[in-house]
Amino acid sequence: MKKKPSEAEKKRKTAEIKALLVLAGKELVDVYFVDEAGFSLTPYVPYGWQKIGDQVGIPTKKKQVANVLGLLNPLNKHLITYTAKDKEMINTEFMITRLDDLAEKIDKETMIVLDNAPWHRSKNFFGKLHQWQQQGLYVFHLPAYSPHMNLIETLWRKIKYEWLRPKDYNSKTALKRRLKEIFTSFANQSGKEIFDVNFSFNQFDLYTN
Repeated sequence: MKKKPSEAEKKRKTAEIKALLVLAGKELVDVYFVDEAGFSLTPYVPYGWQKIGDQVGIPTKKKQVANVLGLLNPLNKHLITYTAKDKEMINTEFMITRLDDLAEKIDKETMIVLDNAPWHRSKNFFGKLHQWQQQGLYVFHLPAYSPHMNLIETLWRKIKYEWLRPKDYNSKTALKRRLKEIFTSFANQSGKEIFDVNFSFNQFDLYTN
């Protein structure tokens, strides 16, 4: 990041997130880390293998295939995803609609932790905070320029750099199918493939077994 968060704000909010995670560990509240990710037919392939004398290529297209809003509870590894429809953008309206949906389903006080994207801080978004709080849903904004504090970023990296395979970029259909497989199987140890993440809480001075 070209800019750094305020050290005072970072220290304060780190302590607050730690307190939230401790409460979540006691099953008194739920905590979800929230972020958006885009997936296109441009592969995220850092390296590969090929036979001597062979050339291996993967066709690429920059067109976005899926824009996904993810909500991840890193303690019980519960993942909720909302995929935008074709030509639908993830904006304030999209966020409000999905958080309205979440607020109707929660069974305990729930905190969502997210960054400072414009659609997370718009006038209309802030206008919903009181209603959500009445429903037991609270919003916690991370310090500016602190993507490393958002634990769902680890999940996005795993998907893009490890779980998506070269053949998943052959078509929009193939990519969408693979993403659906990952999202529905995440942290399910009985599936054909294991899609799981061992999250580190060290940055919050919180250690789990």
